[in-house]
Amino acid sequence: MDLPRRFTIRESSYRIHNPFTSDKLATLGQALSPTPGTRMLDLACGTGEMLCTWARDHQVTGTGIDIEPYWRREPPDQATVEGCDAIGSDDFLPLPELIERFGDLGCDVVEMVLASQDSWDRYAAAQWLNIRRWLDANPGDELAGQMRAELATSPAQHARYRREYLGWGVFALMNR
Repeated sequence: MDLPRRFTIRESSYRIHNPFTSDKLATLGQALSPTPGTRMLDLACGTGEMLCTWARDHQVTGTGIDIEPYWRREPPDQATVEGCDAIGSDDFLPLPELIERFGDLGCDVVEMVLASQDSWDRYAAAQWLNIRRWLDANPGDELAGQMRAELATSPAQHARYRREYLGWGVFALMNR
């Protein structure tokens, strides 16, 4: 399976590669109001849109690392875990434990902005449209069968699992 190519197809029209909106990025930037020259670490950065935007708007620099969301609710069973594209329930932490983990790492949480279920819906639904448009333009492609199967199952999987169980947020941390 060619995951990077499938990712590119799914998220081909995205500027922000997570369920965050540009308004939420701006809200967080305004709330933090970083001083020019601040160095940041952006975990779960996607393609680095927050760092790029904040470099432009707030003259910050930083490093981005792209990793995982958190559990909105504890998954009740392995089917839910797998429906959220995780291997085990310990792949992600519940929000309170995630915040505590930041403290365990010697950081204070000084701000957070969380994605809503609506922003998850916008993020997921745009993927379905991108897949459909790609399928229409590439019916004979070697990935067409896999992408067709994904389009057939992903909306229900999102509604059944990801929408209810996965959360996404941006957390501003400062070393103690």
